[in-house]
Amino acid sequence: MTCCSSLTWLKLLVDLFSKLLARRKLLPPDQVRATREKIAANFGRQSSGLTPVERLLKWSVSDPRRRTISPFSKVTAPEWIENRIKEGTFESLRAAIQMDPANARLIALTVFSHTFSYSVLNI
Repeated sequence: MTCCSSLTWLKLLVDLFSKLLARRKLLPPDQVRATREKIAANFGRQSSGLTPVERLLKWSVSDPRRRTISPFSKVTAPEWIENRIKEGTFESLRAAIQMDPANARLIALTVFSHTFSYSVLNI
């Protein structure tokens, strides 16, 4: 992908978001998914061969549940969350829950950790 085509895709994203802001409505999920897939199809090669702008664009259209924690990281969100769970501290679990607030296992572990630490401190 060349610099010009990267700018073309960036313009497409900007247009999409400006239309969203102008309407002040959300697009239907299937239309958002189709647009993301259309853009992501242009970034099929490995991230190491992409320019920084292309890496940012590829990351921004990737599935948030499976992408890396940042455009220039090699650690995926699930790996990062699992590492926070292994740490086992209330602070690390709290940070992980901010990354994936719908993770039931993570919520249960956080509540247990908080309850256990509270009861131990108040004996």
